[in-house]
Amino acid sequence: MFSVVIEEEDEDEEEGEDVQQKLSSQEQAPASQDSQGGSQELGVGVQEEEQEGDEEEQETVEEKKERKKAAARLKVIKRAQGLIGGIAAGKVLPSELFKRISHPDLSLKAPQQEDLALGWILRGFEGGSWSNLVGKQDKNVSASTIEFLQLSARLDTTPNLTKRDTNLVNSVGKTQASTYFLDVIHKMETIKCAKEWLAHTGVGSGNYKQEFNTKLFQQAYPRTFRDLSDAAKHKKMVELKNDFRDFKKAREELITARNRLVCCWDYFGTGILIHPFFTAPNLGEKRGKTFKSLLDTLNQLVPPAEAVQGAGRTRFQDVEKENRNALHGLMKALCADAVERTEVKKYIDDFYAAWPSRIRP
Repeated sequence: MFSVVIEEEDEDEEEGEDVQQKLSSQEQAPASQDSQGGSQELGVGVQEEEQEGDEEEQETVEEKKERKKAAARLKVIKRAQGLIGGIAAGKVLPSELFKRISHPDLSLKAPQQEDLALGWILRGFEGGSWSNLVGKQDKNVSASTIEFLQLSARLDTTPNLTKRDTNLVNSVGKTQASTYFLDVIHKMETIKCAKEWLAHTGVGSGNYKQEFNTKLFQQAYPRTFRDLSDAAKHKKMVELKNDFRDFKKAREELITARNRLVCCWDYFGTGILIHPFFTAPNLGEKRGKTFKSLLDTLNQLVPPAEAVQGAGRTRFQDVEKENRNALHGLMKALCADAVERTEVKKYIDDFYAAWPSRIRP
């Protein structure tokens, strides 16, 4: 009996141990599952925190961009205010201008060139007498220049943008080392050309500009397209599509430069015709990134006119009348004879009448 009892007790103990192990394993299983679940939840939480951190970091990047923009804007404003402060120096004398025309400082960097030119535009130009200054300078207004002016007048009456553009481009191309006189004429013709181009907006303007560029491209390669039928021209254009693409890119850069000249003309008036800095070639890629912003800021911050002659008048109206006198006087002094003086004066007067800026004397 005793031995049997002992065996039964041993079995009970073993069963008890088995039960305890099972219970223990069952108790541990949920804990293990909870542990795994907690790890998963913790992983999700970490990912969410990382995502939130990325979003916060992204917001910080955006904020930095805004701060940089604000800092750049403030820099432009301070630059404009500094230029406006230069008005106190008084109007630019004929001798100062003529020195700039005859001996340009080619060592100046882009921002320095811009500041010097815009500073003089704000100061305005004194009329004075140009005869003694011009003196023995070459009076090289040629017959071709007179023809150029006369063709421009005809195109004012009977507009043809293709002819005007071609006339302008060909003329500039032949006078790369052109005189100041020709630069002034080219500026006025460029403004005409750009304003005619800008007038083509809205429905159909895209097709017009594509056809316009196609016509100019074909004119640039007369031997290639001469005597071809319309179908043959179309086929040739397909073959030369890469050349045409490069041609249009160059045209876009030219149009951007011309549009900047128009912007300066509308903002500042005659001063930009006088100062040698303001030419389409010089207003293209050479300019700094903030140049257009500087123009806009000056236009906004320019002080009001000293003489009260109507609402909205600014410093530029104050100097416009004398600027026009200076331009007429200088161009007259650069003409060789009475015939040229008559043609040039008529060209300038017609330009003011037909293509005015916002600045009126």
